[in-house]
Amino acid sequence: MTTILKSYEEAYGTATPVIRRSLGSYVESLGPELVGKVIEVTAQAGGQKWPYLSKSLEECKRKGMDLAAYEAEQFRRKGGCNARVDRPTPSGTDILDRLVRRQLRVKKEE
Repeated sequence: MTTILKSYEEAYGTATPVIRRSLGSYVESLGPELVGKVIEVTAQAGGQKWPYLSKSLEECKRKGMDLAAYEAEQFRRKGGCNARVDRPTPSGTDILDRLVRRQLRVKKEE
């Protein structure tokens, strides 16, 4: 629990007694690894207040997530499947190299 409080205070500032109790109940229900990961992710996303973190923890609790499911959800949200890939050499699908000129269609006069 002390590592959770330490990571919370590094990211969000001083933890009030109410926040400490709430974090304790989330650690009991979700586990310390998941709560630590949620604190880390919400802090990186720009969360600066307790309600933002609380909402994320409550969503994890409502969905019954574990650490693996939470990380998979974050991967899906960030667009991991469609993420840009920079390659040192072209992939070989350059459409301009294989450009075929179509004949222009001209309207027939009647």
